[in-house]
Amino acid sequence: MNRIEDSQLCIDANTVRESITQTPKIKPKQLQINVLDVTKLEVVPLVDRGKLHFELHSLKNMLPNVIVKGIKTVERAVVNKGKEKYKDKEGKVKEGGV
Repeated sequence: MNRIEDSQLCIDANTVRESITQTPKIKPKQLQINVLDVTKLEVVPLVDRGKLHFELHSLKNMLPNVIVKGIKTVERAVVNKGKEKYKDKEGKVKEGGV
């Protein structure tokens, strides 16, 4: 959770719950998603005991592919800080070090 806060992303358990229910491959009618805390979710598949193992295995494979924030078509992004700008003694902005 610290990494999410450091990235300045507005993500909590409710946001993740909405993203899971809106994912087309996951059937929300077969899941019970409870928000336990701001940082915790409980996902319970609503299937009979005979299919429970297969449903859990399917969920385990699909949940890492759920996109919570961002653009769905982007697979990877690089954040570049760029060059830092400094002011010299006269107050003029210059790039690089002092």
